Amino acid sequence: MDEESAPVSFASTPAGVAIAMADPARAGLAFAATTAAATHVVASSLLATYDQMMDARDINA
Repeated sequence: MDEESAPVSFASTPAGVAIAMADPARAGLAFAATTAAATHVVASSLLATYDQMMDARDINA
């Protein structure tokens, strides 16, 4: 069997790598992604509120 016709290993595909990871590693990645998303939402909300306050201040000045 030459190299061109060799089958692709399932572990070399993205799905195979995710399945091959240990459960704690997947849980850690999920926790990190959730934390990053929550941080983004909170920061966006705070900045939007700050922008609205500054706009109102400029109008009332």
